[in-house]
Amino acid sequence: MRTGLTMAGAKGPSIMAQILPRLPEARGRAWAVPFFGTGAAARAMDEAGLRVRWAGDACAPLVRVLRALRDDPGFLGRVEEVAHPVEALGSADAQREAYWSLREGVEEAPPERFLVVWRLAFNGLMRFSRTGRFNVPPGVKEGGRPRKRIVDLEALAEHGAWLRRIPRVELAPYSEAPEGPLYADPPYVGTHDTYTPGGFDHRAFHAWAAQRPGPWAISNSREAQGSYPEIYHTIHTIERRGTVSSKGSGRQPVTEVLGVRR
Repeated sequence: MRTGLTMAGAKGPSIMAQILPRLPEARGRAWAVPFFGTGAAARAMDEAGLRVRWAGDACAPLVRVLRALRDDPGFLGRVEEVAHPVEALGSADAQREAYWSLREGVEEAPPERFLVVWRLAFNGLMRFSRTGRFNVPPGVKEGGRPRKRIVDLEALAEHGAWLRRIPRVELAPYSEAPEGPLYADPPYVGTHDTYTPGGFDHRAFHAWAAQRPGPWAISNSREAQGSYPEIYHTIHTIERRGTVSSKGSGRQPVTEVLGVRR
């Protein structure tokens, strides 16, 4: 499975192989997936036979990228037009200069430009300042090797075709998820909360989840288990090879939890 997108904390095949058997029984009903991100988790669910009917995310630039991938036949051509001149630059320093230029005002830029900036960003991070500015530094190091390939157009086309299977891909908070089975992968307790401008309110999210009928499953850090025992009283432990911190350095193998309400 290739999405052509990367994001800190995105659920790849190895971790989804641990999560899927632990999801609550949904009796054939379709799932809602807030905190959709790259769509990697939802796609793994779909490929395992768990139909996804609603995809929501509160990050506006990301949702514009996803909708363009799904609905705009000319999108990938425009992505190539933005990416190719940067790929053709002969040095990492030149690519860094191009990155800073492209990043300026990218929050409101067309989705093709945002995608290229995101792909060039350090560790593929999605991070915003409190004032709403995308504030990730470039991923190419000063004096290092230039990036020869910024985007995988074939993988993006494949992912766009899959996105067309989802009836609703919306710019929406988790609270607008429709009734029924739900899998949520929110920003983790104890990690960065600047995935969207203004940060993330863990307390409000867990209060909402506590009132929502099952079935649902929520991924989070071990720290969340101690902070919100009412949510993570029925848990499964999941092993992953790196943290979901917005800091790319110092990543270590960790154990996270999957809270389940049946």
